[in-house]
Amino acid sequence: MFQRRLMLTNTTNTRELGGYCGKEGRITKYKSFLRSDDVSQCNEGDIAKLKNYGVKTIIDLRGKSELIRKPNIFASCNDLKYFNIPLIPEEKFEVLTADITMKMDQVYVEIIKNHEAISKLFTVILENREGTILFHCTAGKDRTGVTALLLFMLAGAELTDIIADYQVTYLYIQPLIKKLTETYPDMPVHVMQCEPQWIVAAFNYILDTYGDVDSYFSSVGFSEAMVKSLKNIII
Repeated sequence: MFQRRLMLTNTTNTRELGGYCGKEGRITKYKSFLRSDDVSQCNEGDIAKLKNYGVKTIIDLRGKSELIRKPNIFASCNDLKYFNIPLIPEEKFEVLTADITMKMDQVYVEIIKNHEAISKLFTVILENREGTILFHCTAGKDRTGVTALLLFMLAGAELTDIIADYQVTYLYIQPLIKKLTETYPDMPVHVMQCEPQWIVAAFNYILDTYGDVDSYFSSVGFSEAMVKSLKNIII
């Protein structure tokens, strides 16, 4: 029996991308991907649980300033592969987190437009497909949410399920919100929310700009065969 959410001591939002209906009635695979909030402070018990679950690769989507505040324990974990791929350039991260007028749908579009980072991220996914891949940022909501969106779109998941998976984050990160506002006192309150229109805007941006997710990945630099391989990982 697979579980949707992994109960770890030092995370609240570690969960499966498996179990969603995709193209032609196929179901997204369990134990291919886990999305999560910050795993950098996992204890030995958490690490053991992740290893036992099948995690072989950790992808940290945070930027330099976040890594300085909380270095990732998995960077020195010899039997797991660790990659740091910031999805938001450091100079933009500081601006975005301080701008009280910035809406998160705009942030998501900026991430999607960052072809260099998306190319690095999904190349790492292609090259490390054996075992479970866990990807995370700080809350597991925005950068992690856009990554999950792209994976779900590759799988052909229904928009309703994409929204549902996105919104449940807000429930799971309640214990984190107080801590995050203490760590980032200037962070606008709305940044911690999960408004459905934000992820819908990102979804629509891909369709309106590129036509479909395959064409998006083609613009990023992936061949048709590579896109097919990505799809085979998730579904």
